[in-house]
Amino acid sequence: MKHITFLLLTLLLIACGQRKSDEDRLNLTDAQLKELMKKQPQMTNQGTGDAAMQQLEMSYLSDSSNLDNVYNLAFMYCNKCVADTSFVACPKAEQYLSRVIRLKADYRQGKAYYNRALCFEHQSKLDAALQDLNRFSELNANNSKPPVNYFMKKAMLLKKMDRNREACAELKRAEKLDTTGISQIEWRADCMPEDKIQKK
Repeated sequence: MKHITFLLLTLLLIACGQRKSDEDRLNLTDAQLKELMKKQPQMTNQGTGDAAMQQLEMSYLSDSSNLDNVYNLAFMYCNKCVADTSFVACPKAEQYLSRVIRLKADYRQGKAYYNRALCFEHQSKLDAALQDLNRFSELNANNSKPPVNYFMKKAMLLKKMDRNREACAELKRAEKLDTTGISQIEWRADCMPEDKIQKK
């Protein structure tokens, strides 16, 4: 009887999954996702933020190999993770980001590594965060316009780890790529000139 019940449940799940065509699946574009994340605080209050995540979860269950859906779900959990001091969403964020990496490590220029690094950093898993940032850096080594200024993030991470000289060196690299936000870094003035860093 148990086997029959299990078989019927399995067939029901398959049937439900087959009803969803590719057009029915929630597959958010970058623009839609950014707009969704912008509204997330208000949406969470209204319960619609969780509803959107549930839709993505259902889409993931129907097709766990759809990279767009997995990444969108991972991105939403990652944002929830870094905004929450209780870290409740962090394991889910790591799970889905790791799934993206397993499916295609260089998907969207390796952003899954960068976002997972943010989650690790938020939980004070600094070594793991640095490892992911380095992997992201490797994937974008030949990219003249990487998707984010990871040198700045790496500099800030190294500073947290009290690796000050390395942090200053990465900050110099960040300035060459993009000066946006550099002036806001409080410890910037503590960095020695580049030639002195190299001599040390």
